[in-house]
Amino acid sequence: MFTKALEIADRFDEAKKRLSDEGKVAIGEMLKEFFDEFPHVDALTWTQYTPYFNDGSPCTFNLGEFETVMTRDGLEYYDIDLEEVQDEEIGAGRYKVGDWKLYSYNHITYQGECKNPQGRELYSAIQQFTQAANRLEEVFQAAYGDHVEVTVDRTKTDIYGYDHD
Repeated sequence: MFTKALEIADRFDEAKKRLSDEGKVAIGEMLKEFFDEFPHVDALTWTQYTPYFNDGSPCTFNLGEFETVMTRDGLEYYDIDLEEVQDEEIGAGRYKVGDWKLYSYNHITYQGECKNPQGRELYSAIQQFTQAANRLEEVFQAAYGDHVEVTVDRTKTDIYGYDHD
């Protein structure tokens, strides 16, 4: 009974698994390409979770902001003042740097501009990475899980539980 429907469900599950596996490979390629292009960036880190409450709107999985992790050499290369990120040290002389730290903001014209050409390139790459990642949210969820903070560097991936509101 319901054999046809169950066969379709099985094929659908197989297709989702195949696309998820291909997506995980694509994420790996995205990360490798990013790190090859930006050797002064040690890692990328982000949160991803489904909120528990969304003020009456559906609670759907989403990716948080992608932040770079840099050593002092990276900070110097991108002209980021150590004092700006002192509170963001994550250990071993590595600092979490949001893409907005690449900007200097003019409070008179209300416009921002990157501090140097390298910062413009990195900012643009983070934006492009974010756009691609947002189209692969389900794949990111399958690859890394829900309610987690993910940090990926050139050699490993660390996944930690993420407590949020």
